[in-house]
Amino acid sequence: ACVLAECNILVTGLSDTGKSVLLNVLGNFIPEYEFIVTIEESEELMLQQKAVACLHTRPPNIENKGTITQQDLLAHIQQMRPERILIGEVKGEEVFDLLTSIVPCMTTLRARDPEDALYQLEPLYLMGDEKRPIQAVRSRIAERVDLIVHIDRLQTGYRRLSSISEVDYVDEQYQVRPIFQFELLPPDEEGFRKGLFHAVNRPTERFLRRIGQYTNNDELIESI
Repeated sequence: ACVLAECNILVTGLSDTGKSVLLNVLGNFIPEYEFIVTIEESEELMLQQKAVACLHTRPPNIENKGTITQQDLLAHIQQMRPERILIGEVKGEEVFDLLTSIVPCMTTLRARDPEDALYQLEPLYLMGDEKRPIQAVRSRIAERVDLIVHIDRLQTGYRRLSSISEVDYVDEQYQVRPIFQFELLPPDEEGFRKGLFHAVNRPTERFLRRIGQYTNNDELIESI
């Protein structure tokens, strides 16, 4: 429902937690009729829709020339008029262009938790607009990031989607409100640990109105 409602989704987690895999899964929920542009350093996204343009960065040649960065590609695709943008992982100046774009986007970011991800976006944004006050930067980030989906790697090696959180900005501070959260259960007799998803907060009315036409709000609210 969040993908269909064109929410801007940030998938977070540490290395080797499956962020790109989840981004690929989410990307395949985008309607067939939308024109999608993907930007990656290496080809990992494999969307099944027909109208997909895949762009890749390029490292410098032996003469240290010819570099193509994610920021270069993001600036270029504005002329292509995409209806969705997917970036494999943000890590530099492209964050400024992404957060100032009006096109719905989904991407990944390496972070310990959802709140850490928001603070990591700040210096990346300032690389493109270093004079902007930090309060304005935080307001812009909270305005553009609708949902943070965080993945953890458990001690057993299993990867688990650990939380789905809504982002808001209150009193000049980020407010990360987990809607669903994964809770580990105590180990069983063989030492294995399972877990359960719990609805921990009711989504805001603004968020429910946005996804309302794509899901049954009464069922969602009742489950929470």
